[in-house]
Amino acid sequence: MRHGDRQENTGEFTVSLSLDVGEVTLDNSSIQQFYFIEDIYSFCITGKLVFHDQRGILEFGPITGNESVNVSYGEETDIEKTFYIYKLSRIDQSAQVAPATKEVIEIFFVDQMFYQLNFFQFSKS
Repeated sequence: MRHGDRQENTGEFTVSLSLDVGEVTLDNSSIQQFYFIEDIYSFCITGKLVFHDQRGILEFGPITGNESVNVSYGEETDIEKTFYIYKLSRIDQSAQVAPATKEVIEIFFVDQMFYQLNFFQFSKS
């Protein structure tokens, strides 16, 4: 709901993946583990997302490495952050009899500062 310039939220969070075919919002019940760490001893924010692929993102997405993870959370106002996929670590099928759309996907993600600090050939320092 919007009231003037301020957006109210119920305290929940929304996680979506920006794929080549469009943005896919994940159902919160399909998320097994989700966290990101902002530390004063680290130069960038890192995190992990583990979820059940109920929509067939691996087949229909597809995940090519150019995707981003968008997070919206907050109590009084929404905070939106965009992260970039660093590594797809694990893709498991949750059960032998489950269809292919019940795979468990583990994604490690970082913010844009990670690439700027680690992958330039020359440093300005």
